[in-house]
Amino acid sequence: MYRKGKYLLERYKFLGCVGCGRCGTACLAEIALPADTFNLLKEAK
Repeated sequence: MYRKGKYLLERYKFLGCVGCGRCGTACLAEIALPADTFNLLKEAK
């Protein structure tokens, strides 16, 4: 979350998430699609 969402956004002004959804399907904790969270964060900025 921090590597693709927070760090790159603060340092380089872009998100590392491309919205492929692989992290959401591979997540063992069954967290809702992180791509949706990244999109909300980008809109809020």
